[in-house]
Amino acid sequence: MHWFVEHLKELGDKSSIVDSMGAFTYNELVWQIEIYKESLDQIMPNGQVVAILSDYNFYAVALFFALFQKQTIIVPIVSTNTQEIDKRLNIVSPDIIIKLNVSELVIEAAENIPVRHSMIQALCDNK
Repeated sequence: MHWFVEHLKELGDKSSIVDSMGAFTYNELVWQIEIYKESLDQIMPNGQVVAILSDYNFYAVALFFALFQKQTIIVPIVSTNTQEIDKRLNIVSPDIIIKLNVSELVIEAAENIPVRHSMIQALCDNK
C-alpha cells in the first residue's frame, strides 16, 4: 500500500469527506480506496490514461487515490453536458473511461486512441 494511504489509516475515525451522501471517515476512505484498487488491478495495467466521469464526491476521491496508486494519468471530467464530455474525451484520448454510478464503477475501454493532446502525450512519455 502506498505511504499516503498508510497515513490516511492513521487518521482512523476522524472525518475525511462530507458530501451530499453524508460524512465519511478516513477508515471508510481507505476501505473504499482498497476496494477500487483491487477491482482495477484485475482489469487494467498500470500507467493508463483514465478519464473519470463523475462529480466530486467521496467515491470519486477514493477512485482518484486508487488510480494514483496505479500510476495512471487521471483526467476528471465533471460536466454532464454530452457535447462537452465528448469534446474533452476527444482531446484527452483516454485508454479507459470510468463512470461512477454512486459507488459502482462502470468501466469502458476507449474505442480508438487518435493522437493525444501534446500535454497528455508528454506525461505518457515521461512515465
